Amino acid sequence: MSGSAKDDRDIRIEILIKPHIEIGTVIIMPCPDPVPTPPPCRVIPTVRRYFHIAVRPIHLAAPAIIPASRFADDAGNPADKLPNYGEYGYCNCFINGVMQEGDLYHTHSLGLVIAATGQTIPAGTPIILEFVKLDVEHSS
Repeated sequence: MSGSAKDDRDIRIEILIKPHIEIGTVIIMPCPDPVPTPPPCRVIPTVRRYFHIAVRPIHLAAPAIIPASRFADDAGNPADKLPNYGEYGYCNCFINGVMQEGDLYHTHSLGLVIAATGQTIPAGTPIILEFVKLDVEHSS
């Protein structure tokens, strides 16, 4: 018995903890050149509106054409032709105050063409064209 008591007292477990540091490869990359800042610019919209009131019903069994001369500008002057801003602008068409889908109409300098839908636009209905051109002015 005495042997086992001595063994219990003399048993020591030593645990040695050594720090483990692992150093990997560090790749230092040169910083890229900063992205150049574009020069300041302003977007300048130009808006032209043209108004027409249907004097009689417009039956859309076939495409309907309303000549430019039947539209009046914001000042009430008859239009000679309608603008074409190409890729720098767009045109919205409102019939009775409701913006129309782009596929239902198209404009050219001579007038408005409304696609055939089988419907009728009643007499007295306002038709408004809103042309928006976007110009960019760069500052130096």
